[in-house]
Amino acid sequence: MEQSTITFQVEGETSRDANLLVDDLMGILNRNVRNIQLNRLKEDPTTLDPGTVIVAVLGTKFALELAKTLHAWLMRNHTAKLKIGDLEITGVSNATVETVAMEVLRRSQSSE
Repeated sequence: MEQSTITFQVEGETSRDANLLVDDLMGILNRNVRNIQLNRLKEDPTTLDPGTVIVAVLGTKFALELAKTLHAWLMRNHTAKLKIGDLEITGVSNATVETVAMEVLRRSQSSE
C-alpha cells in the first residue's frame, strides 16, 4: 500500500490549550483513521512542552477518512487553528470542509 506523510500543526489560545487540542486530535485520529501512525514533535527541544506538531503516516486510500476526521474535530473545536503546510484553517464552514479534504488528498498524492 502506498504511504503518505502529512504534517499538521495545532494552535490554541494558549500553549496549554494547544497541547490539550493535540492530545484530543491524536486520540480521534487513532480511533477513526485506519492504519495511521502518529508522531508528536516539539517545535523547541529545550522546553518541557510536548509539542503541537503531528506527523501522520497513512495509506493513501485512507486520506478521505483523515479529511472527514479533521473536519469533525474542527467542528468541535471552533477556537483551534490547524495548519497543514501553508494552509491555515480556523473554524468550519462548507468551504472549509472542501478545503481540508482537497489539501489532505493533494498532500497524500504528492508524497507517493
